[in-house]
Amino acid sequence: MYSEHNAKRARNCKIVATLGPASSRPDQIKALVEAGADVFRLNFSHGSHDDHRQRIHTVRALERELNRPIGLLACGVGVASRDICYFLNAGTSLTWRTSQDQAA
Repeated sequence: MYSEHNAKRARNCKIVATLGPASSRPDQIKALVEAGADVFRLNFSHGSHDDHRQRIHTVRALERELNRPIGLLACGVGVASRDICYFLNAGTSLTWRTSQDQAA
């Protein structure tokens, strides 16, 4: 999907930007990518599933438009309030379930 030229970056670090209420519009996310963001962090402790779903769709659409990989880092609160984070590569999926979902 990505050419060797577009997939490699000249720097040895990655820039992580957190998406939230103040940075959710497609134009804002695109500006962050153009400014150098490589990975977007989604904090699943806040916001609705629909909010996060829309952000993920926006990032994946930008990935196709700009022909470059963009990472997603999904974070949520785990045992003893320690953060649990998962790195999602393109084409992978992650399902979050709450204790209410498991009871149903």
